Amino acid sequence: ALWRLLFLLVQGLEGIRLVGHGLPPGSGMYGATFYVLIGCHGLHVLIAVLWLAAVTLRARGGTFDAQHHAGLEMCAIYWYFVCALWVVLFPLVYLT
Repeated sequence: ALWRLLFLLVQGLEGIRLVGHGLPPGSGMYGATFYVLIGCHGLHVLIAVLWLAAVTLRARGGTFDAQHHAGLEMCAIYWYFVCALWVVLFPLVYLT
C-alpha cells in the first residue's frame, strides 16, 4: 500500500508541475481529457488503497476464516482485474 500512496503523491506533484509548464486543465480538449483521466485514476488508486488497508486490518484481526472470506476474495479478484487491465492499457496510453 505504501507504493500506491507514493504513486498518488508523485502523480499530484506531476500534475502541479504540468500546470506550471502551461498545461492547465482548461487548456483545451487535450488538457481536459488528460486531467480527467489522471483524476479518475488517482481516485481509483486511493479507493483501492483504502480497501486494501481495510482488508489487511480485518485479516490481522482474524475476521476471515473458511466460511467468511468473501471480502478477501473480492479484493483479490479486483487486483487480478487491475493487473490484467494494466497489460491492455499500458500500451494504449504510453506506446501510442
